[in-house]
Amino acid sequence: MKRDKILITGAGGFLGWALCRQAMPMYTVFGTYLSNPVGIKGVHSIQCDLTRYPEVKTLISEVRPQIVVHAAAVGDPNYCQLHPAETSRINVQSALDLATLCADGHVCFGFTSTDLIFDGQQPPYTEEDAVNPVSVYGEQKAEAEIKILIANPDALVCRMPLMVGFSGSMKIGFARQMVMSILNGDPLNLFIDEYRTPVDIDCAAKGILKFTPGLSGVIHLGGRITVSRYDIGRIIASHAGVEGANINAVHQRDVPMPAPRPRDVSLDSSRAFEMGYDPMGIRSVLKRIIKVFQTS
Repeated sequence: MKRDKILITGAGGFLGWALCRQAMPMYTVFGTYLSNPVGIKGVHSIQCDLTRYPEVKTLISEVRPQIVVHAAAVGDPNYCQLHPAETSRINVQSALDLATLCADGHVCFGFTSTDLIFDGQQPPYTEEDAVNPVSVYGEQKAEAEIKILIANPDALVCRMPLMVGFSGSMKIGFARQMVMSILNGDPLNLFIDEYRTPVDIDCAAKGILKFTPGLSGVIHLGGRITVSRYDIGRIIASHAGVEGANINAVHQRDVPMPAPRPRDVSLDSSRAFEMGYDPMGIRSVLKRIIKVFQTS
């Protein structure tokens, strides 16, 4: 039986890689990259500059996918703050181009957004809460959401939280870096006043793939509990059996950065939970990461 084709942009990134791996049992998978080929056996890797509309149009016409998930982005808030025009081309314009092409071709379209579209003042946030980003990155994602849903009302916007876990991409993720630092005894300065609802990267990918075909509008795909980065560090140290880990609690005001950081952007993902989205608990995710490092 011929399988549907899914096109995943940013397939070499942290989330894109996980999406490709999770999609393989269900679809014929095509993944785009800009400079680093995807390198997943069974995934059709395609080089494409998503900021160039002719390349994007050719991509869609040649692959002829039934589903497109747009995971490519410049996701570093500080870089976006310093380079707004450059990053808007991928974070806003490419998303709109893909959404429009998918609407014209009757292709299911999923877009990965962020919890950073909220200002962090009144958490937890539902899909109906007003957005009010405090950084350029958040503004870009919020702008993209609006433009996508106007151009393609059948599209699905998946608002993603902080994601942790394993990915075969070159980006190892902050939690893995944290585990490495704690096991090595390196000092860590972690925010005690910045809260998220983190989720395992594979669970996040499964959620996106579960809802993109058939669901439209906005869906939150956060984890079940709210924690700070300092909380995550202490959990890792406890489960790793590292007594006296060199973890220091710091406040946002103590670490000046180009991009403003909201205090608490916890997502209320009740809607997704009710529809079968069941992410692994953050403690279980961190235990798994620790075990891999301790046995490798």
